[in-house]
Amino acid sequence: MTKLTIEPVTPKPVNPDGGVVLHPKGDHLIVMPIPDPEVTPSGLFIPETSQKPLRRARVVGVGPGLVNDKGHLIPMGVEMYEEVLIGGWVGTEVRVDGQVVLIIRIDDVAAIVE
Repeated sequence: MTKLTIEPVTPKPVNPDGGVVLHPKGDHLIVMPIPDPEVTPSGLFIPETSQKPLRRARVVGVGPGLVNDKGHLIPMGVEMYEEVLIGGWVGTEVRVDGQVVLIIRIDDVAAIVE
């Protein structure tokens, strides 16, 4: 089984472990969802349909950003390993080596969690 490695954009991907390397392009991010608890502290089951519309995720890949009309690079505004809140149904789910990651746009980030 290969190891999943997600890195920020680099000119030439090199992975000595032989795993898959994902490089987000433009204003895309790669995030790893942080699962919400399925049971309350008192032991009550929380059905998936009643969970919050925003969910937490950890940023594991950051694209370079977009270039504006004047040719200037617009920074992304988030950094690697930050925890963010994203919409419940945003992004494209990708399974790599048994792990689930989402490819989202920077506009899908509602907030940064501190």
